[in-house]
Amino acid sequence: MLNVVPAELYLRHQQQTGLMMAHTTQVPSFVVGAELLAGRPNWELVFAIGKQLSYLRPEHFLHRVLTAPSQLRPVFFALIRLGQPDYPVPGADVGETDQVLKQLSGRMHPDQLEKLAILARELTDSGVEIDMNRWWTATELTATRVASCSATT
Repeated sequence: MLNVVPAELYLRHQQQTGLMMAHTTQVPSFVVGAELLAGRPNWELVFAIGKQLSYLRPEHFLHRVLTAPSQLRPVFFALIRLGQPDYPVPGADVGETDQVLKQLSGRMHPDQLEKLAILARELTDSGVEIDMNRWWTATELTATRVASCSATT
C-alpha cells in the first residue's frame, strides 16, 4: 500500500517506550516497547505502526528524522546549494546551512548531484513559494490518514 521498503519490527516488553525508529543500516527498523503493547487494542498498535511506516516514503522521511520544521530550513537550503552553489541563502540561515552542506558534500554520487542540480534549477526558476511549515503539516496529516486507513482495514 505504501510502496516502502519493508521494515523490521522488534518487540521490547521490558522497555517503557512507545514506538521508536531504530538506527539500523540495512533496512528501516522500529522498536515497540511496553507503553504501546500493554493492554491496548490491536487497532492502536496498527495505527501507530502505519503512521510511522508512512514516514518511510522518500518524500516524507525528513519529517521522521527531524524534530521540527525549523530544522528543515538548513537542510533544504543546503540541498539547493549543492545543486546551485550560487543560490542566495537568507542571512539567518547561512551558518546552519553551511554546516549541513559540509556534512552532505562528498556523500552524494555525481549522478545524484546532477539530478539535484536539475531539480534545484527547476524549483528556483519556477518562482513557487516554499512553505516548509505547510509541507510539515501536510506530511503529518498524510501520515495520520494512512494510519487511520491501516487501522480500519
